[in-house]
Amino acid sequence: MKKFILSFWTFLALCPALWATHIVGGEISYTFLNTVNGENRYKITLKVYRDCYNGVPPLDDPANIAIYNSVGTLIINQLVPLGSVTTIPLTPQGSCRIMPQGICIEVGLYETEVQLPFDANGYFAVYQRCCRNAIITNIALPEDVGATYAIFISGEAQLLQNSSPQWAILPPTLLCSNQPLFFDHAATDPDGDEITYFFGPALSGGDPSFPMPTPPLPPPFDTIEYISPYTIAAPLEGDPMVEINPQTGQITGTPTKNGHFVAAVYGSEFRNGQLLSTFYRDFEFVVGDCSQKQVVIALDPQAHPLCDTTYDHFTIVPSGGESPYTFNWSTGDTVATVTGIVPGALYQVTVTDASGCSTENTLQGNDCIWPGDTDYDGIANNMDVLNIGLVNGTYGPPRADTSIEWVAQTGAYWTASLLSGTNLKHVDCDGSGFINNFDVAAVAQNYEQSHPVAFLPVTAENAPDLWFNLNYSVLDSSNQIIGEVRLGTPAQPVQKAYGIAFTIKSSNPEAGLIISPYFSNSIFGNAQHTVSLAKQLPGHRETDVVICNIDRVALNNINGTVCYFILQSDNGTPGPVSLSLEKIRLIDDKGQVLPVNPVPTQIVVGQQEAIAAAQTLRIQPNPASGEAQLWLPESFAGDATVEVYDALGRLVHRRNWSATERNIRLRTLDWENGHYTVFVRQEQQLFSGKLVVVSSW
Repeated sequence: MKKFILSFWTFLALCPALWATHIVGGEISYTFLNTVNGENRYKITLKVYRDCYNGVPPLDDPANIAIYNSVGTLIINQLVPLGSVTTIPLTPQGSCRIMPQGICIEVGLYETEVQLPFDANGYFAVYQRCCRNAIITNIALPEDVGATYAIFISGEAQLLQNSSPQWAILPPTLLCSNQPLFFDHAATDPDGDEITYFFGPALSGGDPSFPMPTPPLPPPFDTIEYISPYTIAAPLEGDPMVEINPQTGQITGTPTKNGHFVAAVYGSEFRNGQLLSTFYRDFEFVVGDCSQKQVVIALDPQAHPLCDTTYDHFTIVPSGGESPYTFNWSTGDTVATVTGIVPGALYQVTVTDASGCSTENTLQGNDCIWPGDTDYDGIANNMDVLNIGLVNGTYGPPRADTSIEWVAQTGAYWTASLLSGTNLKHVDCDGSGFINNFDVAAVAQNYEQSHPVAFLPVTAENAPDLWFNLNYSVLDSSNQIIGEVRLGTPAQPVQKAYGIAFTIKSSNPEAGLIISPYFSNSIFGNAQHTVSLAKQLPGHRETDVVICNIDRVALNNINGTVCYFILQSDNGTPGPVSLSLEKIRLIDDKGQVLPVNPVPTQIVVGQQEAIAAAQTLRIQPNPASGEAQLWLPESFAGDATVEVYDALGRLVHRRNWSATERNIRLRTLDWENGHYTVFVRQEQQLFSGKLVVVSSW
């Protein structure tokens, strides 16, 4: 026995091809061909990947493929000749990059046909070979570890005459370190079955003492153990981590360490919820430095401050490659310098040299995060709450610094942006990685804080009305006015509304108005379905208001109350006051700004004497049709101003009056039927009354 062992190892030393150290990956699949005498015929396809340089070739010729039943009984053992050998092109992601030396991968293709009687417990097709590439980074002693490539043909798959999915394209030969990876590792299925993907264990098989099991050993199969810090789910180091999308098979991430890394990608094939087969491919991902061969982009000036600089231009300074260079901007410009930069907007540029090598870059001016400024217009205010409602429930990368203090903060870009182009990282005010109602706290805390960035207003014309409805038009220090802000009318509703922000402004700060909005029965929803905020600005006699739905569904054909508010006076200067609606932003569920027409209204602030005087205006006839007369009290004398407002608070008639008589004529023939408020003002006095207009008696 000792002599046999010595002779065996001597034989291996003389014939290194049997103890190959060249395996870098492989896969196996089956294709249903037809049925013969009640038995299914399949084509078994095996692909073995080998390192051309770092290992002992060659590929097996022939390869040994075995078929086992579910209890490990050998059904078929075939020697399959090598069909073809193909070299995988060395084409890392990105254009015009220098290739690292010493990388070469070949694919050996083996195909055979088998005929199998139905077995409800299924079959395994198996190939095994030792050993793997000796320079693998993420497993211990890789030159002593072999590989198993197997696939299970279930009983259900036999009954349905199923074919297993096939990997659509070859794996990439080279991944570039510190460069984003986007690799479509999806498989195609001839039967249109559903496929899900995951990183799974790579399988071992064979060892230096038994490098080519003949026949290959049956299941269960041993798995490869990774060395720390590598795991089955994280076979490469990355920042962000290299991951696979379970629905699409897309592998993404940024590898950060050079080396050779074994990873196994599994696919599960389902039909009508029934698992038919699980297939896999393992492969050695090579990560290396990929220096750009030609064009390198720099900015002039090269040192841009991190935050709070409003760029008015970008100038590209290319280097390397062959001049002349061409420039292609997303703006349509074809020169090195682009002007008129909009803060927060994205600009893509592609620079191509004379040899056709190109480099792309995305630039964004002044794009630091200021907690509370979700629309990146330079100020935290009620407008910013609209975006929190618009994308409520969205996830993204959290910030390292989760402070909501009003300081410039950096954060990773999210995959989505608002319709305006502002990245959603700005809407995640607290940096948690989840946009929800808690982000409103940053807006409230930093309200009216600003940073230097331009605001681009959106104007609108010929739109549904935003208007006031008041229960009374005269206010003194002992009472209050209850009002509501209403949007649209039954005849002119708003289509696809989602949220609105606006400012209620007093025309006379000295009037001492206290404006206190509250949200009840709003057309945008109740507290469970909205985010809202009301903020009275100290000293300005302005109040910012915002309410936005969070259900991510447009509100169609709406009109009615946006919010209620209470008007009070803190003993300010008496007199007439106009209330206006300004800085309005009405949005739909996509963030598109909708047009709206603001309508002001009029109130009187004064003491009880002013109210009593205001109630002495006598109007006859009332209701009126065609004409009405205003009868002024005894105290009236001299010039006056006459104003008439409709029920929506819109000014419908205004004129100056100079007469010695105490009656004023109003022609109402062209006025719409309805209720009107009439004011007659003198410098020290105000008279008001109600008028009803009808078309005929």
